[in-house]
Amino acid sequence: MRCAATPAEAEALRHDIAGRFQPRAEGNRFIVYDDVANRRIWMFTTQAHPAHPSVACLEIVARNGAIGAEIQIGCFSSAANCAALNREFEARGAQVRQALAPH
Repeated sequence: MRCAATPAEAEALRHDIAGRFQPRAEGNRFIVYDDVANRRIWMFTTQAHPAHPSVACLEIVARNGAIGAEIQIGCFSSAANCAALNREFEARGAQVRQALAPH
């Protein structure tokens, strides 16, 4: 899995993902796509988000018998906007990890 390294790659990735999956409603700041077959969640900022254009790729992974989630973020805004976006996406990743944890 690799998120975009440039704004142009982020836009091309968004078009590719949008052509293959239906978006999930996530308010006006994000567009989220579930790639169930590859156990990935793609999150793209909209123009309403201060860190636009940005993308996060969250992948469900198995390691040493445990299920977890890895997240990569491609942010192409100011350092402050990207730091805030990283915290936001990491919180979403933590929610996924918690949901996957054995109870």
